[in-house]
Amino acid sequence: MKKIYIGCMIFGALILQRTEVCAQMLKTAYFLDNSVQRQNYNPAFHTDKGFVSVPVLGGIGAQVETNSFLVDHFIYKRPDGSLTTFLDPSVNVNSFIGKLKDNNRLSQSLDMNIFGIGFAKESGYWTGGINLRQNANVAIPKGAFELAKLGPDSYSPIRKLEVNANAFLEIYAGYSRKLMDNLTVGGRLKYLGGLARSRMKITQFDVFSNEDKLYAKVNTSLETYVKGLHNNSTGLQEIDKYFDNYEMKGGYGLAGNGLGLDLGAEYRPLSWLKVSASIQDIGFISWSKSSSVRAASDGIVDFVGFDIDVNDDSSVDNQLDDLGDRFKQMIKYENIAKKAHAKSLYMKMNIGAEALFLDELLGVGLLYTNQMSEYFPLNDLTLSVNCRPLDWLQGALSTSVINGHFGSVGFALNIAPEKAVNITLGGDFIFKKLTKQFYPIHSYGYNLFAGIAIPLNI
Repeated sequence: MKKIYIGCMIFGALILQRTEVCAQMLKTAYFLDNSVQRQNYNPAFHTDKGFVSVPVLGGIGAQVETNSFLVDHFIYKRPDGSLTTFLDPSVNVNSFIGKLKDNNRLSQSLDMNIFGIGFAKESGYWTGGINLRQNANVAIPKGAFELAKLGPDSYSPIRKLEVNANAFLEIYAGYSRKLMDNLTVGGRLKYLGGLARSRMKITQFDVFSNEDKLYAKVNTSLETYVKGLHNNSTGLQEIDKYFDNYEMKGGYGLAGNGLGLDLGAEYRPLSWLKVSASIQDIGFISWSKSSSVRAASDGIVDFVGFDIDVNDDSSVDNQLDDLGDRFKQMIKYENIAKKAHAKSLYMKMNIGAEALFLDELLGVGLLYTNQMSEYFPLNDLTLSVNCRPLDWLQGALSTSVINGHFGSVGFALNIAPEKAVNITLGGDFIFKKLTKQFYPIHSYGYNLFAGIAIPLNI
């Protein structure tokens, strides 16, 4: 927990890029109608037969999207081939600052299907199951990086630096039905069990001088919701000491409860055209007061500066560790009153259309996705070419525009031999070069997905 909070606060996006495991919908597979995972994109979708997902492997993948946190924006190569950070004096200030946004953001999520089942009846198609879901968001203003690179004389005011993460269980029941030969509608009702929520926020960080000495005015808060979590700190504590006082008492369980709803429809106005739309995650989770641990501070501390010792022998890890140590010296927390908190889900909208050719052997699909996050909407547009050469084999290639950035290429494959297995796998963003932590160096996002189910004759 300590590493997550401190690391994210200092260099949140890069730390998350190293450690996260995350998943979301595979947009390239949206039009592959043999895939049982399509119901997760639109509750009106379903296959002709029933299925039961392989426990835990029913659907798991990875997705990250950002507007500016690319590895090669922050890590640079020296003339001798060794790596260094943006803190190195050899890194041009204007070149580094020019790559940043006023609000630098990273969004990450996890959807893991623990169990799923679907079956067809004369009245319609029923689904049910359990998912584990997680998401995290980071927002770091440009001023935080200017302060580290340029010093206290040349930086923009820091008014909102925030990191948050949520984890919850989703138990769902879904139903879809044909209202007409060319119109299918569906819905999914979900119970949400809150496992954990945490948010760290800095609303003010100003550096000023008094009698030739530098100080920082820091206003920060931290709230965590975990069943059985306690912190017995008294008075104002340095951040390391405060985190050391976390302990679990009274067992484990749910820290919150909520409800969610998905709605969708698929319409075929012409024999060669399908259109569909869905709204997902309409709902909320109410986090309980008894499971909360809250802390805050608002005061003036000595500003120790960010004059990191960057030399030819200093590694990237050492530079980031030094930067983190400097930041920690200026953040302190004191316990405040417990409080309940209600939080809405990150609602998503999907709109798709597919034109069919050669007796549905080929299709060209266009999918628009809009997803809310803690601070900003994520807008994706995916164009795919879909192929159905055999009854049990379907595939697709795609290209996507991610928050205004072009150039990603994706693929999806569905293998579904009758009475054997139903496998969907793929990725929306294929990348050429990765770090040793498997993060793409030049990409504004990535997505990987795999799901396995067993067909049922019901």
